[in-house]
Amino acid sequence: MGKVYFVSDVHMRPHFARRASFFTAFLHSAYGADALYMLGDIFDYWVGVGQLRKALADPVFTALRALRHSGTRLYFIGGNRDFLAGRELTRVCGIEVLPEKANINLGGLKVHLIHGDLFCSNDTDYMMFRSVIRNPVLMFWFKHLTPLSFRMWVAKAMRRSSRAIVKNKPEKTRGIDLPTVARCFTKGYDVIICGHVHQARHVEMMVRGKKRDFYTLGHWDKEASYLVYEGGKFTFHPKPGA
Repeated sequence: MGKVYFVSDVHMRPHFARRASFFTAFLHSAYGADALYMLGDIFDYWVGVGQLRKALADPVFTALRALRHSGTRLYFIGGNRDFLAGRELTRVCGIEVLPEKANINLGGLKVHLIHGDLFCSNDTDYMMFRSVIRNPVLMFWFKHLTPLSFRMWVAKAMRRSSRAIVKNKPEKTRGIDLPTVARCFTKGYDVIICGHVHQARHVEMMVRGKKRDFYTLGHWDKEASYLVYEGGKFTFHPKPGA
């Protein structure tokens, strides 16, 4: 691949015009890229295709369709906010939805892509909650057998509750556990890229005598950056207009 973009944690939601505008500008700037990987929490919540009819959704999905039609391949990994997004993204704008863990090859480098919440292994309460809400039966019931208004009410209530819970958690609990990342590198990856922790940073790690590169992507409320692979190098870029 020649030029590849990685972005996460845009957290778009209805009636948030500024962030949708920034993300649309970012999509226009990505023309000419071989691929765009969206590593979760692109949407602040996802409760079904019905929310596409809400305010601000159309310009974003129009821009995604245009980018796909220009030749850029679009990929999506669900985050802890939008893991319910699935085939409707493919149908609406040609995004290929990947499993929660995906591997690609860039210039001979083995790259592992993941949203990143699984690296927060010290947060045992969240890990238990995650296993419950991702139960396939519960997900099918919620997404297909309940009204859109109920789903949106639940999503907003959970968002408010999550903010309060995260605010009171110690950094060690809510942050990424680097030993867990190191164990992931033992599977043979050269690079791991994730989001979730809302901080753009690059960490070099020595695992089994070999240098590995771990990248976490920024949140669009704060750093608003994205990662680009080109010419054998990874570099962070600020969002358009930042």
